[in-house]
Amino acid sequence: MEQKLRAGDVIMVATGCKHTITATTQLALIEVQIDESISVADKKKYEMNT
Repeated sequence: MEQKLRAGDVIMVATGCKHTITATTQLALIEVQIDESISVADKKKYEMNT
């Protein structure tokens, strides 16, 4: 699924869902994780296939 976002838009990504955010203009991003415990280890990085 691909979405074009504008200033003020909010997206929700389900736990475990691989996702990518790219910008064609300047981007300021605020990420919020909600859980009882959150750590950097929760994130997994994958190589992008271009």
